[in-house]
Amino acid sequence: MDEQPYPTSILDHDVLVLQQITSFMANDFEILDANGGVVGQFAGLDSGMSRFLAGPRVFALYEADGSPLLGLNDVHNWGMDTYELSDPVGNPVGTVRQKLTFFRTVVEAQSVDGTLLSFEGGFFDYDYQILDNGFEVARVTKEWAGFSRAFMGHSRYVLSIDPRVNRPSRLLILGTAVALDLIRMKGSGSST
Repeated sequence: MDEQPYPTSILDHDVLVLQQITSFMANDFEILDANGGVVGQFAGLDSGMSRFLAGPRVFALYEADGSPLLGLNDVHNWGMDTYELSDPVGNPVGTVRQKLTFFRTVVEAQSVDGTLLSFEGGFFDYDYQILDNGFEVARVTKEWAGFSRAFMGHSRYVLSIDPRVNRPSRLLILGTAVALDLIRMKGSGSST
């Protein structure tokens, strides 16, 4: 028998469901596998006073066991949003930048090894594709979160990643998908 091992890391999953669990002055997510099991978490790290004064700006992605996987820092700037991604000890992983374009929304994510991914589509509708040199490597689609979650303003979306995508690119895709949610929240005028 040629059995595939059960994924042990969030980066081993080809389908992830990102489910917002808080929205007031925070933007925390549970990350679920295709069967609904929790495989990770994305959480804000700012103090309450810092969030109150400037909104959430520092975040971390964790594996299900609590091991840190990625840091995300919302860089203070004027104009287009920029986020810096780092590994658990603070080494740079990549940069996410919102691009100024007409008639469409584009965000680019560049890793320190030079990989450049383009995120294009309806970010405010949670329907966009992730492109590597013009080829789709992942897609995000909105999923109904249920009436009570929708009423509270919580979002839920599915991230589908091509099985051939390597782990560093998966980390860049996942970090950027969450950064896009932060950009969307800012654009909607939300408290976060």
